[in-house]
Amino acid sequence: MKIPDDISPVLREIDQSLKENGIPPHSRPIMAVIEFGKKFHISLPLAKLPPGAPAELIATSVHTENIYRWYKEVYGDLLKTDFSEKAKVAVCADGDLWEMRIPLIYGMVTIEAKRDLPKETGNRIGTQLLNINACASLAGITKARLQHFSDKDLNEVYGLFVVGLDVRDAFKRFRKADPMFAAAEEDWFAAVGHMTNQSPNWGQARWSSLQMTEKFMKGMIAVIGDYEVPWGHKLKKPHDILACSIQGLDLRHLIAEIQCDASVRYNDPNTPSTRQQAYAAHKASLLVIRALGDLQYRQNR
Repeated sequence: MKIPDDISPVLREIDQSLKENGIPPHSRPIMAVIEFGKKFHISLPLAKLPPGAPAELIATSVHTENIYRWYKEVYGDLLKTDFSEKAKVAVCADGDLWEMRIPLIYGMVTIEAKRDLPKETGNRIGTQLLNINACASLAGITKARLQHFSDKDLNEVYGLFVVGLDVRDAFKRFRKADPMFAAAEEDWFAAVGHMTNQSPNWGQARWSSLQMTEKFMKGMIAVIGDYEVPWGHKLKKPHDILACSIQGLDLRHLIAEIQCDASVRYNDPNTPSTRQQAYAAHKASLLVIRALGDLQYRQNR
């Protein structure tokens, strides 16, 4: 089959098939390259070729370039991959709440919080020693705004970035151990969204932080297996059960920051939730997950 001069109709057909099969936009370009090659019975490189590549791939690489160009023109920013996925934290700095994306990192890393942004901001992924400026993971940060950050602000960014990495690792470790962990991860994502979107909802943020903590603790109880998972939303119950199996566990000071009544979801004007309460609950919930994940990990080693 001859490749037409205008491949747009072919790509629209392939793209429609990828949509119907549930392939998300950021994954479609590379899949389209594969499907295009199958359709016309040719081998296409999946990415830019390095020097010395086989001549037969160089000859067909123009089609790969055209496919990626078409997707970039049609989908724009929808093609960008967010390596943080659901791993995000809210950070209070310079008087505002920021969404900070927690990247997926392999290998050794040195973390700093500086007022100088790298040339390219965003998520970092790699297998070699990385120097990461945590401030670059703040969504929408600019170099001009970063100059207004105090040393206290930088410390807050640094601290929550490190905690976020540990929490991401905790979910990675236990996500498949019990359905509660995946549900807790969704609540983590929701809590950050309720605090950092254009219309924040402090009550929903508090409730999501409670739900994140509750489900993670109940997931841990299910993994340990010696006790029945309790009902209800009082965090003291699952905490006390876990304390029976994890020597020295005492997170009551953090639980006190998180515990709230279900009524916070409805923004009752008689008991309004504040940004301070939502942020305190968020930070405390992260520290609980970090502590539980680390303690259980040490037990298993």
